[in-house]
Amino acid sequence: TGDIILDGLKKRIRSFFEEHYDDRIKEMSGSPMDDSIEIDYKKLQEFDSTVADDLANSPEQFITNAKAALEDYSDDVDIENPRILIKNYEKYNPAIRNLRDRHLGKLVRLDGTVSKATGILHKADKAVFRCRKCGETTQVKQPLDSDLEYPTVCRGDE
Repeated sequence: TGDIILDGLKKRIRSFFEEHYDDRIKEMSGSPMDDSIEIDYKKLQEFDSTVADDLANSPEQFITNAKAALEDYSDDVDIENPRILIKNYEKYNPAIRNLRDRHLGKLVRLDGTVSKATGILHKADKAVFRCRKCGETTQVKQPLDSDLEYPTVCRGDE
């Protein structure tokens, strides 16, 4: 649903950009190192509360339309794949321990302190093992919460 461009929403976002961020958008044009725009949620809410609600309740759709509005801003502005940042957002701000399924699909602000950042750790869904004696392969479904699980016996020895 996030890939759908809604002309009405895109036009309202573009009007918002023209009114509040015209200078910033012109600065962004043609600069691949400066490709982000920081939207003030409170300004958006004052401009159009319905569009602000769209951001809060359907952030993927809003961001898709905001990117389209920036990419099509004007003939003399060239912006490709801009990053949309949101500040002063308070609508959904639960404590991490209170984050629930009702927050799925919504824009959520979480307050906290990053204590450690690591790369993405890939986890195997299934692992295939080859027996050293007979060469038979065995697939073992892997649990999500522990280390690699090995087969206990070879199927080829049966």
